[in-house]
Amino acid sequence: MPVHLPSNGEIRTFVMKIAVIGAGALGCLFGGVFAANGEDVRLLHHRPEYVEHVADNGVHVHSDVLEDAPISVDVPITTDAAEVGPADLVIVLVGAHRTHEAVEEHRDCIGPETRVLSLQNGVRNYPHLRELVDPERVLAGIATQGGVLEAPGVVRHTGMKTSVFGGPDREFAARIGELFDEAGFPYEIVDDPRPALWQRQFVKVTLAPLSSLTRLPTPELAESDHLVGVMERLLEEALSVAEAREVPLEVDSKDRLLQSILRRCREASGHKSSMLQALEAGKRTEIDEMNGAIVEMAAETDVDVPYNRVITDLVRGLEEGYLGTDDYSVDLEVGEGTSSG
Repeated sequence: MPVHLPSNGEIRTFVMKIAVIGAGALGCLFGGVFAANGEDVRLLHHRPEYVEHVADNGVHVHSDVLEDAPISVDVPITTDAAEVGPADLVIVLVGAHRTHEAVEEHRDCIGPETRVLSLQNGVRNYPHLRELVDPERVLAGIATQGGVLEAPGVVRHTGMKTSVFGGPDREFAARIGELFDEAGFPYEIVDDPRPALWQRQFVKVTLAPLSSLTRLPTPELAESDHLVGVMERLLEEALSVAEAREVPLEVDSKDRLLQSILRRCREASGHKSSMLQALEAGKRTEIDEMNGAIVEMAAETDVDVPYNRVITDLVRGLEEGYLGTDDYSVDLEVGEGTSSG
């Protein structure tokens, strides 16, 4: 049994069995690094041809920021969660629109003691998972990792900031923190992940659709007075929805938040949002869980969100151009997790 020595010097002999639902960029990044550190990791994916390729060639992490990279490791991967059996930890990393379907499809890896952690984009995955699994065993958060899937199982890891996660089971969250610590991923544990999820949502709804519609490099978005004006309206509407839903926000003011988002734009040289990556790859985007979610929640709270409604319709129109009006079967695994949108 491997003995792990975290950076805090405490010896840990427990090997965690981890199932990762979604073997996209972040799934392979976390799965590959955790497996290289001696954890018992299994990847789950629904496409047999993808599974076969990764099974034959392994997982490869090329990182600009991790000390131990590049990492090449064989990680078991399957379409059948029954081959995995109940895990200690299930990490959900599929596109937000596939959460319910993917968890039901791979339910055989979720036992009575399994903890489930969502590190996906969107603010509705956490409540959805709490309906599918004992809410006391569900954790959620944001994984601020930049990554691009260059080929099945091959990840280019471009950057990272502090990931934030938590939930009712703080003791198990601390065990997940040990995994992050050993991997070299900075992290913060919180009792309530909702403020962090909404902070990410504000960034996503402001930047992702505009970068996708204009195809502009992210830094250039912040230099256009016209686009900054649209960003401000999108953000203002999203804040109104969050406030109407009584989300415990950690926001000083709209103006400060907007300036923070614009600063991230300017610092995001070479960054592509997951939404733009999906559009360029001809896949379905997460627009329904980004701006689309704002529109749906606004209707529930009687808040007017015309900018988010229009931006959602525009991105959906682009999707229809390559998917067709009836074909929404193409999936999006989570391709990146940077906070720059």
